[in-house]
Amino acid sequence: MEDKKVVKVRLSTVILCFIILLLIIGLVCMYVYFTHQDNTNVPTNTAQTNEVQTNTTNNTNKETISQLDINSSKVTKLYNYIPIWEYDLPEMLNAYQDKSVTLKDIDEKYLLAYAFLQINFTDSNRLPYEIDGRIEEPDNKWFGFNADILQEKVKELYGTTIKNQDFMDGIGAGCTYNNGKYMHSQGGSWDNFKYGIRNIEKAYEINDTLYIEDKYITLVLEYVPYSTYKLYTSSNCTNFIENLDNTIAKKLETMSVVNTNFDELKAKYKDKMVSYKHTFKKNADGSYYWYSTEPIQ
Repeated sequence: MEDKKVVKVRLSTVILCFIILLLIIGLVCMYVYFTHQDNTNVPTNTAQTNEVQTNTTNNTNKETISQLDINSSKVTKLYNYIPIWEYDLPEMLNAYQDKSVTLKDIDEKYLLAYAFLQINFTDSNRLPYEIDGRIEEPDNKWFGFNADILQEKVKELYGTTIKNQDFMDGIGAGCTYNNGKYMHSQGGSWDNFKYGIRNIEKAYEINDTLYIEDKYITLVLEYVPYSTYKLYTSSNCTNFIENLDNTIAKKLETMSVVNTNFDELKAKYKDKMVSYKHTFKKNADGSYYWYSTEPIQ
């Protein structure tokens, strides 16, 4: 009879196998535990994860756009905050330039004059003035006024103050400053003029910023040495468009330089007018002030 072979296994081998088995069981338990924990704290699929991230981004950068009526008192009031005289000397630069413009890009004297022109002076804030050692009673053209009145208007329009100084404000008109008071006088004439002709297109608010967009063209009238009428895209007069249509030019020659109606000119050259965007920032009290103007075409 053939003897059976006896397989002997060392005790150390048995113990090693037992330890390996325990390790495997432990790893499986850890995997199940942490997988369960992760699933309770994160979305269960990619679509949900993207939705959470998208919502977070939108909440951070959310913009509320409100369209405004261009004929509303709010818009028309702010439109008049943009620094542009009714008519300028040819060398003057208003807010409509061939680049983005803020206060630093416009002459302080021009800004002061524009603010002055927006003040509704009454008999109570027109003061007597001194000339040639005489004290004269004020009228609509010759009068004194406190500088604080001007600075209040400057702050309203531009959100800051500007150093008091002498400035011109129209045809032969200007203000001289001395010791907290201004003296306004008027007399004289100009030979050449520059008009900023514009049409408001739309207005809207985005969060705490208000925007107005319009169309603009500059008309330069020169009567010396001879009459010329030229159109440009900005007050810089660097981009010439063309000479004004003779028919319109002849009509302008028969009209007053001040308060001229440019409707016919606007209709004829509407496609050559340049689009501009005006930005208005909000003060702490909720009011707006003019901040910048830039061409957008």
